[in-house]
Formats: sequence, C-alpha cells, structure tokens
Amino acid sequence: MAVVALAGSLLAWRSASRRLAAAGAQLVDTQGELEASRQAEESTREELTGERRRGSEAEKRAEDAEQRAGRAEHRATDAESAVAALISARSPALLAEIERVRLEREWKEVAGPDAGLPVRWDGSLHNALAVELEIIREVTGTPGRLEQDGEGAGAGADEASVWVLGALGCELLRVVARYADEVVVRLEAAPGTAPAIVAEGLRGSIPAELSSIEMGAKALGVSLEVVQAGDGFVATLSAESGAG
Repeated sequence: MAVVALAGSLLAWRSASRRLAAAGAQLVDTQGELEASRQAEESTREELTGERRRGSEAEKRAEDAEQRAGRAEHRATDAESAVAALISARSPALLAEIERVRLEREWKEVAGPDAGLPVRWDGSLHNALAVELEIIREVTGTPGRLEQDGEGAGAGADEASVWVLGALGCELLRVVARYADEVVVRLEAAPGTAPAIVAEGLRGSIPAELSSIEMGAKALGVSLEVVQAGDGFVATLSAESGAG
C-alpha cells in the first residue's frame, strides 16, 4: 500500500510539474507578447510624434513659401512698373541693359550660376536673339538658327523702338519654339528703320497663345502677322507705320 501511495504521489507530482512548466512557458510567451506590444506602442507613439513634427514643419514650409511667393509677386509688380516707366521714357540704353540682365539671369538658371552668356554680348538686337535661341535650346530642346545676313539690321533706326521690338521678339521665339520642331529667325529692315523679326516655325501649328503677344504688341506700336507656311508657320513682328 505504501508503494502504491508513493507511486500515486509521484505521478501527481510529475503531472503538477508538467502543468507548472507549461504555465511557466505560457507566462514567458505572454511576457514576450506584452513586451512586443509595448515596443509596438512605443514605435507607434514615436511615429505619431514624428508625423506631428513633420506636419508642423510642412506647415511652416508652406507658410514660408507663401511669404516668398508674396515677396516675389511684389518684386515682379515693382519690376513691371519700372519696365513700363522705362518704355514710356523710351531710354534705349536702359532698355538694352534690362534685356542683357534678363538674358544673363535666364541663362544662369539653365546653365549654372557661374555660366557666362553663350554668345559674347555686343549690345545688338541680333546678339540678344542669338542668346535667346540658346536659352530656348537648353530649356525646350528645340533647335534654332539665326540667319547672319541680318546682323546690321536696324542701324540708324530709333534704338528705343528696336529694343521694344526685341523684348517682344524674345517672347515670340519662346512661344514659337513650343509649337515647332525647329525655329529659323531672321531680321529684315530697310536702312534707318526698325527691323522686322521673322520667326519661322518648321513643322508646327500656329500657337493660339500668340494672340496675347499681339495684344501687347499693339499697345507698344508693333504689329504681329502670322501665316501658315507649308507644314509650319511664319510669325513677323514689325514696327507699325508711323510708330517710334
């Protein structure tokens, strides 16, 4: 009887040991799950904090961008007023300088802050159009060619009229280049008269947005004529009769 009782006690002890071991293992697993949950909670809390921080930073960047845009808009308005005053005063030296500064700024934007003009500046309309074509090539990839026989065009003409025409001509080239595969430009003029800027868009369609240039041209005493030519078009800017 004592042996039977001892055997029963041993079996009960082993069963209890197994249950205790299983409970211990379950406790370890539960502790692991709890720790994982705590780590996940901490990670979530850190992500939430990071999102809030990034949201705050994004909001600040948006506010800064809005302020910069506002300042840029004011500068642009001031610049437009200054240009309008110079055009009204018809100072050829200042108009030429404005065009040079604009071309240098736009070239540096595409070629780098230390880049000099791709064409040596000589202060002529022919020279300004050559630089503009290089800028267009870099920005849109549209090749352009400026015919050399117009280098002396405009000699003896009212210089202010020439540079008003030139500013509009550069804008015209940018529009033409967006709607043609290639641009060919030439200057045409009788002695002592402001040159006409002729921009031929090869393999392209007439841009609807040329109407905005036409409106600005009329206000400055310049005419714009656009005609279809083969598979392309030709746009001509010229001083209106009696202008200048």
